[in-house]
Amino acid sequence: MASAQQMKWYLMFALTAWGTAPTGEFSFAEEPVEGSATALDVFDAIDQGVIDAKFIARDSQRGRLFLTNKTDEPVDVLIPDAFAGVPVMHQFGGGGGGGGFGGGGGGGGGQQSVGGGGGGRGGGGRGGGGGGRGGGRFNVAPEEVSTIDVPLLCLDHGLRDPSSNKPYEIRPIEDVVSDPAVIEIVAAYANGDLQPAAAQAAVWNVNSKVGWQELAAKLTGTVRHAVRNPYFSAAEIKSAMAIVAQAQQATAGQEIERRNWQPVSERNPDGEKDATPEKLTNPEKSGPKSDQSADNR
Repeated sequence: MASAQQMKWYLMFALTAWGTAPTGEFSFAEEPVEGSATALDVFDAIDQGVIDAKFIARDSQRGRLFLTNKTDEPVDVLIPDAFAGVPVMHQFGGGGGGGGFGGGGGGGGGQQSVGGGGGGRGGGGRGGGGGGRGGGRFNVAPEEVSTIDVPLLCLDHGLRDPSSNKPYEIRPIEDVVSDPAVIEIVAAYANGDLQPAAAQAAVWNVNSKVGWQELAAKLTGTVRHAVRNPYFSAAEIKSAMAIVAQAQQATAGQEIERRNWQPVSERNPDGEKDATPEKLTNPEKSGPKSDQSADNR
């Protein structure tokens, strides 16, 4: 049963006639597996040493989350409706910066942070400015690795595009952004409610404070390219404006409740919680044991 807010997103999607939905790049083989009645939030599962999570930002639109069950029992894990992927060496505040969405980002500085989510499956009720509608629930077999593909939005305008060669890690999005409307947009996009380009423009407008005129004038490629096309169409900018208005209305009066979760890369390297950059290697190169994917399409 869709929530009232989800129904508003669906209605707005239909009325604005955005056309194409997010691409089939994010299709999945299976739905999340319903397991035991008790499920652990992914960040709690990491803290308890039950799950090891590795995140790969494959590019500006696609990410992959690897969950390793470190126990000899099946584990149900809840992926938040919205979370952030942050470069391990990237120092950031609540807003500003950012790169790509398909190669149109800037060149200087570090990699940008990204936002993705569990797709709104398996959970109930909307959180109060901290994580959305409940996210997705996934069952991870004992001592196995499950992979979850997630669509991404770039959070920071002006930094480099994400790359699978750069180590990233997941963090609670409420510890990364400062405006609850950003969380609302990321969650709605992860749930499949929003068209990619319009959602990206909306996030840059809110999180990076990029004006609509600047976004409308943004071009693909770099100054070295002979042909540069508009990055966003007029219809996509118009849709982005509607997305921002809806997100701000939905989150009016809300304040983000910081989780203050300690990133794994910043923890004491001794013991099971060690996640130094050496341990944050690309799981795709080592090959997970098994795949379990579920998407918002």
